Amino acid sequence: MFKLIRILNSGRNTPEPIRLPVTAGVSFKIGTALTVTSGKLANCTATTVPSYIAAQDLAAGESGSMLAYPVSHDMIFEAPVSAAPTSLVPGAKVTLNVESSRAVGVTATTTNGVAEILSLAGATKTGDRIEVRF
Repeated sequence: MFKLIRILNSGRNTPEPIRLPVTAGVSFKIGTALTVTSGKLANCTATTVPSYIAAQDLAAGESGSMLAYPVSHDMIFEAPVSAAPTSLVPGAKVTLNVESSRAVGVTATTTNGVAEILSLAGATKTGDRIEVRF
């Protein structure tokens, strides 16, 4: 899951969530990357730049709206990497790791990457967390 760790040049490190309509029949988990499709929140694909991060869980059977916070370029996120980051360097852009139709972290794949690596933060193996922004 994407965890906001700081907002650059901001007196706040807590974004203000907003309530948005959701795509019917889709489940959401807190901390997953989201996009907007046909005016409703949807889970990101591996190469979609997130517009929002889920601020709550929502089951597929639930409808209506949910809380999410907008993503901006000054937000730094910590995210698990799905493969050993041995070939990654700061500045590289990687794709999102999608599991069960939800973007829950990043991969070590740089082709068509959307998440810019800011720091490997000592990561050496699968599951370690690195710092990224969108």
